Amino acid sequence: MLARIKFAESPRGTWLEGLADGFSYLLLFGGMAIGLSRRWGSITEWTGTLLLVGAVLALITTSLQRKRATAPDRPNEY
Repeated sequence: MLARIKFAESPRGTWLEGLADGFSYLLLFGGMAIGLSRRWGSITEWTGTLLLVGAVLALITTSLQRKRATAPDRPNEY
């Protein structure tokens, strides 16, 4: 947010922000999977694991596409 206020945005910062957002989602989904597995048992462990793998793959794909799409002169356009 500080970089936006100072108009000091960069492609690396845009990529890093997306990566941090993705990790926060992973922590959220991981916590939900652990909580559900404690309540309902092993079937939710498998489901939670598959969903976390999907979220990791989506995070990697999104981060790489953002990194490729940004340019030094337009860091927020992707």
